[in-house]
Amino acid sequence: MPQMRYLNKRKTGGYRYLRAYPSSFKTTFPSLPSQYSRELPELSDNSDDVDVHRAMQEASRAYDLHIKMLNASDPASFTDSERTLAVEEILRRRKLKAGEFHGHEDGSAWADGAFPEIGYEVRPDSDIDRARTFQEEVTIDAFFASQKLPEVKRRKTFRQAWRDYLKAKRLDTTIGDGKAKQQRFERVIAITGDFTIADETKDDVLDRLQQFINYKQDNGSKAQSIKRELKEVIAAIRTVPRLAWSDAVTLDKKKNSLFIHDEERPNKGRVLTNTELNALIEQCLSNPDEKWCSLLIQLHAGIGPREISRLRIDKDVFLESKYPHILFRGGDEGIAKKQARIRVVPIVLGLDTIKKWLPTTIAWTQSLDQDSPVNTLNKRLRSLLNAKNDKHLKTHGLRHTWLRLAKRAEISDRHIHAIAGWSQNVAEANLMSEVVYDPNGFVEDIELLAKLYRDQTKVFEPLHATSIS
Repeated sequence: MPQMRYLNKRKTGGYRYLRAYPSSFKTTFPSLPSQYSRELPELSDNSDDVDVHRAMQEASRAYDLHIKMLNASDPASFTDSERTLAVEEILRRRKLKAGEFHGHEDGSAWADGAFPEIGYEVRPDSDIDRARTFQEEVTIDAFFASQKLPEVKRRKTFRQAWRDYLKAKRLDTTIGDGKAKQQRFERVIAITGDFTIADETKDDVLDRLQQFINYKQDNGSKAQSIKRELKEVIAAIRTVPRLAWSDAVTLDKKKNSLFIHDEERPNKGRVLTNTELNALIEQCLSNPDEKWCSLLIQLHAGIGPREISRLRIDKDVFLESKYPHILFRGGDEGIAKKQARIRVVPIVLGLDTIKKWLPTTIAWTQSLDQDSPVNTLNKRLRSLLNAKNDKHLKTHGLRHTWLRLAKRAEISDRHIHAIAGWSQNVAEANLMSEVVYDPNGFVEDIELLAKLYRDQTKVFEPLHATSIS
């Protein structure tokens, strides 16, 4: 169980979200307790990090809504998603669930007992001479929700659909790939605003997404960047059940529902010369830090910062092995497996440096938005090689540089695939997948690992650097 702010373990067992009210509330709301408390029965000592982070995020949203409800009473001040959350919280506080009294002969009487404050006002013939507050309205909603089985929601707000998407994918939005996806969502909703997704809102949804596309292109964003921003957002919208027009939410040019201007194919970066490679290796070894360590690892087969961020020191990194190596298999989310970029990378350059700096490097790549490490490393590389204006000089070019060196060394296509993931041969990919995803890794296939290590050494032999392990 991770230690987190506001996460409190009771002496009697069990967990709760415990957070102080703003100090200004002491005067305005003298009857409030000193702290807001929300029980977390879904957590136990055996809960994993994903479940803990998800529970804390839900509790934080409930706290924020509670604070807003204390400051505002007009129902018009609250979004549909906030209204839904408020109803869920009322039921939760009363240890009820939607449909709790459905089908019971005395269900109505039980509901009356559970909501004694409602009384006459919710009856069809009620006639009150004032507008109801938001608290009153959602309490009434909860009263009826306790007596009716929840319907399959054929309409959701954008934020609700995103929340459901995160749950379905079991994404932890505080670290790694999950954090990057959450940041992308927040950038989209900052432009589009929250909106309702239903059969009758097709045009509004598409207009809002197109608004985001136009805004990004007007501000210089590339087509690929925009597509990356919208990928998960579109998937989330499609989670709304039986949405008649879900296929229309697409960036497919043939359907032309959302339009992104064409642009020139992005430059992937030029190949580095041996002189430039030697300069880079010398810099990485003589002045190491988390960023130079990242570049040193990238040299080994064009491994990107996102791949590094998914590494698990205890499961993927084998630098104390007879043949030091790292397995790239997508972390806990299995990203590499889905993208057919699983591989084993023997480490033959700067082993001691990588041993020392790799944990810090992983933490650095996880702490930033996904494009930030690439931009930072591109600037470092250009500055080192006195090529600040060379837009073709990119860290992605290290991948093609490695391939050039591998071809010169005449290592087999099979080993090129194993180390760098280049192959059109499905059988070869499946064979490597079996080895990499085996819990024992290369324990039973040490000779294959030895061959890969020898070939990786051959790749870098033409360089004059004396850093080969």
